[in-house]
Amino acid sequence: MPKKSTNFCEDNIAAAILAVDNGMSKKAASKQFNINRSTLQFRLKNRDRPTFNCGPSSILIKLEEEILVQWFLECSKKGFPRRKEDLQLSVKQFLDEQGRSSPFKNNYPGIAWYKAFLRRNPVISVRTSEHVTSASANVSEQNIRKWFDDIHQYLSDENLSIILNDPSRVFNGDETGFSLCPKTKSVLGPKGAKDVYEVAKGNEKENLTVMFTFNAAGIMCHPMVIYSYKRIPQHIIDSVPPNWGVGRSDTGWMKAEVFYEYIANVFHPFLIENSIQFPVILFVDGHKSHLTYQLSNLCSQLNIILIALYPNATRILQPADVAAFKPLKSGWKKGLFEWRNQNPNCAVTKKDFAPILDQVIKNTVKSEVLINVFRACGLYPWNVNQINFKKCLGKNKGPELNDTDNSDITKSTNTAHATRLSFNDFSDIVGVETLEKFNDIHDEVETQKYSEEFFTLYRLFDKLKKDNSDESTIRLSPINSTAQPYDINSTNQISPCNFKAQSPDCIVINNQNELLKQQTYITTSSNILEKPVSTPTNLVNVKKLNITPIESCLVWPVTPERKNNRMTERVPYVITSKNWKYLYEQKEHTKRTIEEDKETRKRLREENKILKANQPLN
Repeated sequence: MPKKSTNFCEDNIAAAILAVDNGMSKKAASKQFNINRSTLQFRLKNRDRPTFNCGPSSILIKLEEEILVQWFLECSKKGFPRRKEDLQLSVKQFLDEQGRSSPFKNNYPGIAWYKAFLRRNPVISVRTSEHVTSASANVSEQNIRKWFDDIHQYLSDENLSIILNDPSRVFNGDETGFSLCPKTKSVLGPKGAKDVYEVAKGNEKENLTVMFTFNAAGIMCHPMVIYSYKRIPQHIIDSVPPNWGVGRSDTGWMKAEVFYEYIANVFHPFLIENSIQFPVILFVDGHKSHLTYQLSNLCSQLNIILIALYPNATRILQPADVAAFKPLKSGWKKGLFEWRNQNPNCAVTKKDFAPILDQVIKNTVKSEVLINVFRACGLYPWNVNQINFKKCLGKNKGPELNDTDNSDITKSTNTAHATRLSFNDFSDIVGVETLEKFNDIHDEVETQKYSEEFFTLYRLFDKLKKDNSDESTIRLSPINSTAQPYDINSTNQISPCNFKAQSPDCIVINNQNELLKQQTYITTSSNILEKPVSTPTNLVNVKKLNITPIESCLVWPVTPERKNNRMTERVPYVITSKNWKYLYEQKEHTKRTIEEDKETRKRLREENKILKANQPLN
């Protein structure tokens, strides 16, 4: 019989006690809530007696475990999830530094303590992480909302916004790869055997790219398979189902010419075949094969509006990546396994690929899944609020500043505490470390090496510093701060908890989920750090922040930010728009001009050589 969790038993006991108080008999309550009658009687007689959890000691006190939980949540939120080994090593380091005795070997917690920690803190569980690039981690909610506004504004200006009201006219297309010999799953073998082999039935490195297109009504266009051949054999072409596209490239990957053929020979005939009203919208990612001038002209002629999704945000905005491809990939492995059972002595070849994939598509692609994923991506119905912005790891940039008008700045502050942003409140928001960087800057030109957000904050800092030049002291307590406070004399970062003023030198522990409450005051003590803020003669004295011992063993991550090392060209997202074509033509004209100049200089050099060779010698 499985063991019940402590929380479950406590909830049932509390419910049984309440039922008895309301008139239910003890026998009926014990049966209904599945607890022993003797336990119920004991708890009724000892209502005020504290309850104790069974099992060995947790080694760490409740506050320390709460800090660990906060650490896990904060790291996961910022895109740096921790693993079991990180928890065990952090606890070992903490126990070693504190000199605590523990039943662990070398103070390293084992698997039993780890499982008990998860049971005591059910808010943490084992999950599978999704790898994202650093560029994708920089995408913020603000970026995506602006993309939605820009696309809707363009469609409204061109009187095309009515397309967004018809799900059959909103499409998303993307390509994905399928392995002919995917990795094997767990198998049955001799107990204790360390070497269990399985002969690969095919080339493990062989992959085929397939182009898929879906619409918001749950209809899928005929796919196109791309083969890596100079000339595709006839028996492979014959194995492809009718109406499917057959592409060819040297590498087997998507190329501009292949995508052009897909639009002209597969996608457009599909639209006509299904009597879909033109024009239609096709959302694609920013791959270079989707952004050619020839393709733009073709789509303009065919009444297909090609729109590029926001860069590095396809895991959030593209229906194919969000949900459509997952059942396809799982179905492919299952379909391949069934085919192998029917053909145990054969390896999957390119000739067998299309028939197997055709059966997988029929069994796995469901209309309701496609409809729901378009809704989840906010593409149909057109609603940006449907997006799960928890996937966005990037920070939203602050409002653009105006040197002559500070009303927008005032509106952007926390109006629960004040209606006008003061220099003290600004210091609370940005934190001590950022203020130190501002003090080291003597010219706005120096801010170019930082991000645009930093430059905006510096302008606000400079303006507020001038307005508050008469103030002799500045308070630096990180209340409601989005920046993470730092220990001035340590490289370890403090937990971004909410701090509350109590007294200048105390840390107050509260058991109601408030890990730390602390205040940092500006004093004139002689043993504290002094930093200039407003003028060289006006010094600000900052008291060192205190942290708990266990926090000193943890590494708190920082949300990734754009480095802005290079200027990125702003290109319109609508590939078939006049502005996009104009920019492309300008770029091509520049290229041609450069090439013509090179040819002209080369010709002149050759002519000069000929003239020098023909000159008579004196």
